[in-house]
Amino acid sequence: ISATTIKVSGAASFTADTINFTSLSAGTGLVTLTSNTNSAAIDLGGTGATGPPLVLTASLLQSITTSGGLTIGSTSNTGGINLVGSVDLVTTPNLTGGTLTLITSGNINLGVTASAALSSPIAVVVETAAAGKTITFGSSSGTPGTTTGLVDTSSNNANVTLIADAVVDDNSSNSVNAGAGLISIEPYSHTQNISLGGVGGAGLSLPDTLLQDLSASGGVTIGTSGNAGDGSAYTGTLTVTGALSTVVGNNLAGLTGGTLTLAAGTIALNNSITDTTGSTGGVTFDGNVDNSGAAAAANVTTQGGAVTFTGTVTI
Repeated sequence: ISATTIKVSGAASFTADTINFTSLSAGTGLVTLTSNTNSAAIDLGGTGATGPPLVLTASLLQSITTSGGLTIGSTSNTGGINLVGSVDLVTTPNLTGGTLTLITSGNINLGVTASAALSSPIAVVVETAAAGKTITFGSSSGTPGTTTGLVDTSSNNANVTLIADAVVDDNSSNSVNAGAGLISIEPYSHTQNISLGGVGGAGLSLPDTLLQDLSASGGVTIGTSGNAGDGSAYTGTLTVTGALSTVVGNNLAGLTGGTLTLAAGTIALNNSITDTTGSTGGVTFDGNVDNSGAAAAANVTTQGGAVTFTGTVTI
């Protein structure tokens, strides 16, 4: 698809392996861009080329004007989405409403090259819409800690939601900065277990190093008390495997009044959560808490922030 100026009065959807236009105005309509070859990757922030893969340049994405949101990819795409270069949608804020959604049934790599960042003036949802797929921040094929893949919505304090059965952080600095917004990490599969504070492991495992790379004074929610990404009620278990004393403190740079919420039908509190700085608004356990499997006393300590339990507590 190649054009100059495109104006529509509603939703606009483009399916092709090459998409080029000078500007697109969709009013209040949702704009959707996805590849024609489902097995091909979608590269964001790259240089223009004939696809596949579908390359969406920063200038093309900056030229889209709509208040209805922007969706990149689809559940039919299995080639994945890669952030290969920075995409700044804030300096020229033509997206004024709705949600920026990245969705694929493949893997998503945010930060293939050094210092690649996606800056958005609206809320962002990043979803791998298939079981067992991964969202990676930083270069999964390079040396961990040498590249930076960042999703930044801090300009308008918009929420960021990550939906996947695995999230990997190879970053050397923040992975998500939502300003005063809320960061949510949810599983795609409704049976997928979640582990916090440990080092790797099966299931959606979120170690300290990943949680420390989240910045959001609106709070951080891990898990869900509703449906998982696959549309079914979440039945997995959320387990606090390792101590989170460094997570609920200054190392989680943005938790300065926001609440750390752990949400699942069963939350296994097998290790302690400690706020030594008073930097959070407290901890909420949205589900039934089981402390009976802890090898030693597992405590929840805050410096004035509330500790809230919405379900039963087994000790």
